[in-house]
Amino acid sequence: MSVGEFEELVEPHLGGLYGFAYKRTKKQEDAEDLVQDTLLKAWDRIDSLSDHAKVRSWLFTILMNMFLARTRTSARRNQLVPITDIEDDFDAYVASPIPSPLEEVVRRSAAQAVHAALAKVPDRYALAVELRDLEGLSYKEISSVLDVPVGTIMSRIARGRKKMAALLAEWREQPPERRERATR
Repeated sequence: MSVGEFEELVEPHLGGLYGFAYKRTKKQEDAEDLVQDTLLKAWDRIDSLSDHAKVRSWLFTILMNMFLARTRTSARRNQLVPITDIEDDFDAYVASPIPSPLEEVVRRSAAQAVHAALAKVPDRYALAVELRDLEGLSYKEISSVLDVPVGTIMSRIARGRKKMAALLAEWREQPPERRERATR
């Protein structure tokens, strides 16, 4: 396979890989390094990819394995990147060309709550939920990425969603000023 063919094969997945890496590393440079290392390993092992239709899950598997190896050696815990406080960016939203700044503020507030809830869910559930609901991977692809049977993935997603629903229900019941503090 030529370099051009490889680039064409992996390019559509770079955004998803970077986003997934960034949520875990919380640093742009670390996420870029992780994706770059993933691509280098993928290039070295491209001959092991028998079905190019499965490149997305294959790349996520490589990225996940590299990330887990790094966290094991550095003893860092997987955490999602915190979202910027709404107050800090409100003026930018108001001045932006977004049709409705209020809708964007509400959307980001809800996104903060979802990410805060996901960060409180145990990793084995959170990873499965994130790969399914945020990254759009199939159960089979997640099974491959996490090296866990599909039935276990389905169970983890169901349990993770249930835990998140409970956390989000608590968040909705709080007064608005407490909601804001809970998502920081």
